[in-house]
Amino acid sequence: MKVVLIRPQIVYKKMNKAHKPAPPLGLALLAAALKKDNKEVTVIDGVVEKLYQTAHINDSIVMSGLSNKEIIERIPHDADVIGFSCMFTVDWLNLKYLINETAEQFKNARIIAGGEHITALPEFCLRECPGIHLCVLGEGEDTIVEICHAIENNAAIDNINGIAYIDEQGEFIKTNKRERIRDLDSIPMPAWELFPVDTYFKEKLSFGVSNQRTLPILATRGCPYTCTFCSSPAMWGTRYSMRSVNNVVDEIEFLVNKYQVRNIDLYDLTAIINAKWIIQFCKEILARNLDITWQLPSGTRSEAITPEVLHHMKLSGCSVVSYAPESGSERMLEMMRKKVRLKSMLSAISNTRKAGIYVKVNIILGFPDERHEDIWKTIVFILKCSWYGAHDMGPNPFYPIPGTVLFDELSLRNEIDIRSDKYYDDLLNADNVFHVIFYNNHISPIILRAYYFSYLVLFYSSNYALRPLRFFKTIRNVVTQNAKTRGEYLLQRMLKDIIMNLFAFRGPKAKITDSPIYRIEEIEKL
Repeated sequence: MKVVLIRPQIVYKKMNKAHKPAPPLGLALLAAALKKDNKEVTVIDGVVEKLYQTAHINDSIVMSGLSNKEIIERIPHDADVIGFSCMFTVDWLNLKYLINETAEQFKNARIIAGGEHITALPEFCLRECPGIHLCVLGEGEDTIVEICHAIENNAAIDNINGIAYIDEQGEFIKTNKRERIRDLDSIPMPAWELFPVDTYFKEKLSFGVSNQRTLPILATRGCPYTCTFCSSPAMWGTRYSMRSVNNVVDEIEFLVNKYQVRNIDLYDLTAIINAKWIIQFCKEILARNLDITWQLPSGTRSEAITPEVLHHMKLSGCSVVSYAPESGSERMLEMMRKKVRLKSMLSAISNTRKAGIYVKVNIILGFPDERHEDIWKTIVFILKCSWYGAHDMGPNPFYPIPGTVLFDELSLRNEIDIRSDKYYDDLLNADNVFHVIFYNNHISPIILRAYYFSYLVLFYSSNYALRPLRFFKTIRNVVTQNAKTRGEYLLQRMLKDIIMNLFAFRGPKAKITDSPIYRIEEIEKL
């Protein structure tokens, strides 16, 4: 059986300076599961195979990567199953067209789609995109293998757990929820050999902040918490599972030996809950003399991060830890079911800084029920984070994504229409505070934008005032293109853009051709 897995182009706002595609770990794990089951697997990475080609959906929204036509041309003519990944809702804006065009060209192939967006809205996706035959819901390794077996044997699919489809009578069918994989060590290592990883290395593309050769891993799966703004409960459930320490470090050692990887990004939703596990993990890295750095760019809990844990983390190469308090208001934390202790968070920030590890703090602004007093409490907390030593702070305007409690609530109040392209445009504007749409009825958008900038100004001005040497280190890192924090990375990108604009005659040259759906702009690298 021949299976093709496709990562579609990524969609983003033209002015988004933080745009940075990362290696698709989920797709690499699916490919590995299929290879283990003796399937012939082809992967088409629609992002990096033509990283500098952009398609303009409209004047402000663009895509990076192969065009729809180019992706379809790369699909083997005798493909039996074609699978599409849709982890991010904004990618649906074009993916639905790509899938329908593919279904027209490959009438004998089964078209499958999965990922967080598909899992959150299976009926919507199936009806809006009739080219999809089956949706894979949640964790996909066992599900896609079972689907392939059914197709090979012309067997019924209605007894396969964890899928959704439209039957011959036009009825939406959603089968029983699939039980999560319990033995995580049984999952084969990601099939990175099927991906253009050299491009990711060359372009220094990763989720974290590193100039080294970087690939991601998952040491754990799931999260035991049920935050109202997070899609994890819908995608993974609330069961938290850990791989064995040896299994994780075996994968790291393999990546070091085969791909000369020097930095590891942990994509875990909540990497550190068990202090004993993380200490054993660090000791095993040291025992094998692995010369790497590793980081937690997603955000993690702070309760288990003690000075002892941080000591081992630093010795084993941990360079960046992101904490995710999201708010400094106890009322808001209770409403969003965050279950975080702010005093514990501040203690962890201080200890992490003392251990010599860079600290980033994630804050969300503009929750639907957030009020002025909540924001002022968050401002005080941000200043405390700066005082305790955090290096970086990322304020993010709240935006509702499918599969979350808040998305469902706003949809019921008719404040969101997933069928409208405006929703996707608003979602993309979350990266541009000047145009972001706030879903808050208590504070005006103008005041919320002012609060956003006050978060930034107060954090970084206090940070540099308290530790003047940091300012000069930031300037050095930005000028030398050696960013250590996300904030430095954004400044680095801005500086590069300014230089490109000043010397436009040396910049990228563009070839623009017309298409019935969008314009293709081929950018030649310097």
